[in-house]
Amino acid sequence: MNTKFKILYFLAVLMMVLASCQPDDFSLGSVLTKEELKFSITPLASDPNTIILKSETKGVIPEWTTPSGRSQKVNDTVQIAFAGDYKFVYGAICKGGVIYSDTVIINIAQNNLSYVNDPLWTALTGGVGKEKVWVADNGKYGMAPGAMSYADPSTTVEFNSFSPNWEPAGNANGSTDTDMGWGSTMTFSLKGGAVMTVHKINGDGKDETGTFFLNVDNHTLTTTDAYILRPDNYIANAQNWNKDLKILTLTENQFRVAVMRTNSEGSWWYIWNYVSKTYADAYVPEDQPDPTPSIGGDPNDILTTSNSKTWSISLQSPYNWSDLNGNMLNDWNTPADYQATGWAPYDADVISGISLVFTSTGTDGGKYSFTAGDSELEGIYQVNSENVITFSNDISFPISGSVSFATTAEKKLKIIKTKTDALGNITEMWLGNRSADLTKKEYQVFHLVLSTGGTTVDAAKELRKLLTNSSTLKYTVSTTSPFSWARNTTKDFDFTTSVPSWTNWTGSEVNLNAVAKVSLAFSNDGTVKYTDNKGEVQNGTFKIITGDKADGENLIVFDGVTVNFEMTGVEGGWVWCNFNTNIEGSQTNEKLPAANFWELYKWEYDATGKVSGIWFGKQSSVVSGGAAGERLVYHFIVSE
Repeated sequence: MNTKFKILYFLAVLMMVLASCQPDDFSLGSVLTKEELKFSITPLASDPNTIILKSETKGVIPEWTTPSGRSQKVNDTVQIAFAGDYKFVYGAICKGGVIYSDTVIINIAQNNLSYVNDPLWTALTGGVGKEKVWVADNGKYGMAPGAMSYADPSTTVEFNSFSPNWEPAGNANGSTDTDMGWGSTMTFSLKGGAVMTVHKINGDGKDETGTFFLNVDNHTLTTTDAYILRPDNYIANAQNWNKDLKILTLTENQFRVAVMRTNSEGSWWYIWNYVSKTYADAYVPEDQPDPTPSIGGDPNDILTTSNSKTWSISLQSPYNWSDLNGNMLNDWNTPADYQATGWAPYDADVISGISLVFTSTGTDGGKYSFTAGDSELEGIYQVNSENVITFSNDISFPISGSVSFATTAEKKLKIIKTKTDALGNITEMWLGNRSADLTKKEYQVFHLVLSTGGTTVDAAKELRKLLTNSSTLKYTVSTTSPFSWARNTTKDFDFTTSVPSWTNWTGSEVNLNAVAKVSLAFSNDGTVKYTDNKGEVQNGTFKIITGDKADGENLIVFDGVTVNFEMTGVEGGWVWCNFNTNIEGSQTNEKLPAANFWELYKWEYDATGKVSGIWFGKQSSVVSGGAAGERLVYHFIVSE
């Protein structure tokens, strides 16, 4: 306990006992002496390893210091498992100050290991006569996603019964590697006593040695003179780091402890996640994902350049096989190379009739059109940060002989390699079909080149057609998932199927009725009709600014209508749950509009490829992308 905290602690206690902490025969303001303290520290006759503590000084608050920690109970019991000499100190907190007795030494003649003969003691320490070393979870051991999690105090947060509401990956939220002190260890030992040792890389770098007590009935941990591993930048956020800490998980390899946040942000549970060092040192992931070779840019930009590109199968080297890093397994660069094998088919007439057009409709996907001779297939696609393209339809058309341009059984292909021209523009790419036999670490790859005869479309016009279905399309707010909160910076967001619990927004009849009144009707002539939650109508216009002109995003900008209505009904909730557009652009980014815009953040399609819904994104900061990469996203669906 640091000095500042001790002072505040004792001042608070003194205030509580101001009127009643003094025996009747002492004058106001007098101080007790050690000789006037009355207490007893007595081994139980039937079990000398059980020590009975009794405070008999009237009008004071006791302050016991014991081998198991500190206590302020008038009557308390300490159970000591191991033989040895143990120090006890009795203190009395009174108006005149705090007075402590001389140290009382109790000799325990023999062990009573029944006190620590419990599966939880064994899980924490390794067992009697052993010790176990724990390290912070870095999120790479197959346990928790990272070193810390959060839990809502209004929910159940108990041993083996809790649900984190947010689990940042890797470091604790906002902590640097220096704050974390990776390499620090925490050891719980039962070698002759319950001893806790913390080896610190962070902070002052000074190791800590103390004692600990595990309450197996209440599932709590109390430590003395040593603290659980925690990042430096979190220490000031909580008042209690050592007394009756909640144990949420304790197994052979995982240990999770809850500490209550008490700073100005308000009460919330921090959950600190640890794994045993033995487990961490020996851990080998069961499955390593396939590598994602560098392709020289954003995958969707490569496919479409924010608009549209037409790709054709290369007539020089239409297909090959490669390893998982994109290295070709056959030295095939010309038609003669195929013919020289005696088995690899090559048919220029078939190859020349194959093309693939990608048209972007968002940051992670759009529409595609595949042509092979007289056959044409259209659909939608999505591409993720691992460069994997998912198509809405199976594609399988012959390139030459028995070799077909084909997606996997999951309708996927992966961009595994690209090539640029002399000016640095990507003009070639290889799409890989992962072998279904995972023991074969290879792709069948298809070599596509940018078609010189391809046309570039007006992306804004195409997005408007998509939004309006080339006519007029009406959208209403989804009553099952009206909004969500996107928290990370990679734009690979998870969109929940229901409102996040931490928003305090409830799907009551009042709220749902209000939501059901809201609609936006977009027409292909650029007009929009907005009906708010009070049934009032506004008519105006909208325009779309494409990603290359709006700092990488596709934006919809309103004019003549103000989208702004409260989602909270009469039951309260966060102001973040209101629907409104960005009210101002960035002071540092001239590509963003001045006001009244949303991002066309995520599109939804039905089985036929038509738009069925859309998530509009509102930046949480005027800085492009949000200071923390956050979005509040509103979910509208096509109205019947």
